[in-house]
Amino acid sequence: MVEPHFAATAVEDLPRTLRREKEARQREALGRSIEGSAHHETNGTNFEVQPETGRTDTDVTISLLKIPFFELMLFFIKALFAALPALFLLGVLLWLAGDILMAYFPQLVKMQIIFKIPN
Repeated sequence: MVEPHFAATAVEDLPRTLRREKEARQREALGRSIEGSAHHETNGTNFEVQPETGRTDTDVTISLLKIPFFELMLFFIKALFAALPALFLLGVLLWLAGDILMAYFPQLVKMQIIFKIPN
């Protein structure tokens, strides 16, 4: 059985609020450690400290993204089934809005599409 991504490390197992607090402390410590310099280089990654906020920005380039085809296909099938109730509800609401408009404004032109099949 494949281990879920969110349980890969002990840090990832923390509740969201504790994880955010820990990340904020790490960012603050990083900001203090490179506070004196405007430009710091670590392992080929450039960190630039913004003086007004003390935050760091990094340049990230994604060169390869490997997603197995069947996992991606299953994701989109799940997304389709998740969207069906919303599409049904939207159709019902638009149909009701059209009926209400026709009830209060009978002079509106009702458009009909008629298909005729020749003999």
